[in-house]
Amino acid sequence: TMLISKNGDEYQIADSAAPIKDKSGQTVGVVLVFSDVTEKYRAAERLKESEANFADIFQTVPEGIAYAAFDGQVISVNNSLERILGIPREQIVGKNFMDVVKDLLPANNIEDVIPSPARLVQENEIQPFEVEYKDKVLEVSVTVNKVSGRLTGVIRDITERRRAEDALWQSSQMLQLVMDNIPAAVFWKDRNGV
Repeated sequence: TMLISKNGDEYQIADSAAPIKDKSGQTVGVVLVFSDVTEKYRAAERLKESEANFADIFQTVPEGIAYAAFDGQVISVNNSLERILGIPREQIVGKNFMDVVKDLLPANNIEDVIPSPARLVQENEIQPFEVEYKDKVLEVSVTVNKVSGRLTGVIRDITERRRAEDALWQSSQMLQLVMDNIPAAVFWKDRNGV
């Protein structure tokens, strides 16, 4: 309930009423209690706005993000993770992430590539690592938040970056091959004349 004071200030109030009864059980009055809950109401509004902001960021970042409990059960994933992996969240959320990984990746040495939940919790953070998935190269990083009791996995599709690096390396190798095998002396100079 909102109460507006004489000067126009608005207050959120909680109200309650209880009957006053005489010995025969007849209601002879009412006790009314009003409490100013304006700050509590404002705090709830700020929390709702903060949650909406977080949800906007979580769902719109280009990286795939998954939250899991310390036991490995996936709690939540964002839209980008669905897009990167090409599978709906319903096939991920609620499952143990090691089971999801086993369904997605080839069986060879999964435990060597993907750290177990126990190892993650023990080490707090795992250095980013790469996995091949379908026709993609994915970079995976995982952090541990002991306060919230969650593992946070971030997955980036680095396929285009890897292709560009490979093309640059091949070009460099080709140039080196030409330089090593050209029958004449070559003078190399950059734009500054050096």
